Amino acid sequence: MKIVIPEGLNEIAISQYSKWKKVVLDNPEDDTVQAIMMVSIFCNLNFEQVMSLPRKEFIEIVEHLSRVLDQRPELVRTFKMGGVHYGLIPDIENASMGEYADADVLFGDDDNIPLLMSILYRPITRKSGDFYEIEPYKPDEKKAELFAEVKMNIVIGAMLFFYKLNNELCKHLIHCLPQKMTQVELEDFMKDGDGIIHLCDLAEKSDASLMQLEESLFLNVSRFYRT
Repeated sequence: MKIVIPEGLNEIAISQYSKWKKVVLDNPEDDTVQAIMMVSIFCNLNFEQVMSLPRKEFIEIVEHLSRVLDQRPELVRTFKMGGVHYGLIPDIENASMGEYADADVLFGDDDNIPLLMSILYRPITRKSGDFYEIEPYKPDEKKAELFAEVKMNIVIGAMLFFYKLNNELCKHLIHCLPQKMTQVELEDFMKDGDGIIHLCDLAEKSDASLMQLEESLFLNVSRFYRT
């Protein structure tokens, strides 16, 4: 029996990752079930095929897959899927309110990751070197089915990038906003410490959101392999 084992997150689709994550959440204390389903889902094997594997080979596959799932990929700006070239929103700071609002609602909801990816990445209409343009944004929930096959290195790279960007913007705001205020505005802002407290809370929430995102995306798989 020939087994195709993913070498990286670029060989694992959102649909596969979502299936395995559901197994983990449904069986939080059962490492055996998690390991069996890990091999089944990511190597495209049925239960009987997994159970027929020699124990040593099974353990080696589980350890390998666990390391793959622990990878921290870089941001992918363009990729090809189904014969179409897709590009990340070129200038996120100038994204439309529609793009920003819809993406903001979808962040943090695992079930909506494919739809979120269809907002962040759209077909490239024109390209010159490293510069490109993408299709105008038009909400389309039907695209979620297509983007369910986007690879996890693209998903994780994009989500970590945007959360970290938001985190940095919050901290930059804390540092810069008071410097741009008039004395009267600054005194009002600092009154009773409410202004600074609000910004600090914003930054803390951003840090917490990033931690929650990493906990959500990077399930604890280190127990499956020897460090």
